[in-house]
Amino acid sequence: MLQAIADRYQVAVALGRREGNSIVYLLRCQGNSPLLMNLRVGSRIPLFHSAIGWAYLANCNPEVRDQLLAEAQSNGKLEDTTEVKAMKQALARYPDRGFVYHERPKYQINTVASGIKLPDGERLVVSCGGPSSLLPTTLMLEEVGPLINQLARELHPVLLLGKDI
Repeated sequence: MLQAIADRYQVAVALGRREGNSIVYLLRCQGNSPLLMNLRVGSRIPLFHSAIGWAYLANCNPEVRDQLLAEAQSNGKLEDTTEVKAMKQALARYPDRGFVYHERPKYQINTVASGIKLPDGERLVVSCGGPSSLLPTTLMLEEVGPLINQLARELHPVLLLGKDI
């Protein structure tokens, strides 16, 4: 399912889980993109500076999210006020959208991500990102973001296989 989206938009789609202050890729699919990012299974993506990390935070229990953000603030991980503002806006919009959007004009990369809550309390996240030339803002907000949210919902029962619920 991830590869189908990666191929459709010629971008990268990934599934990850949190380890410390990072999201670690468990699966990554790459479409035929002119921009190939050097990320693979096992890559660590910063929790507080990425769409996939923001989707994890948006999907956390509010107490856990507040604790993680407070720790990040006290450890100096949230010093870029522009990015903190963008993160807070993305988190605030998550309940209505079902995904976060992260625009990085400096790198010309746009990313959306959505969370998956499993009954045992585990949280996984799925993201789609690539060059803003292939993933302009309107496409991300109106098509790709909802598609990634749908993918998260479709992955939920697959990820339950073999779990005691």
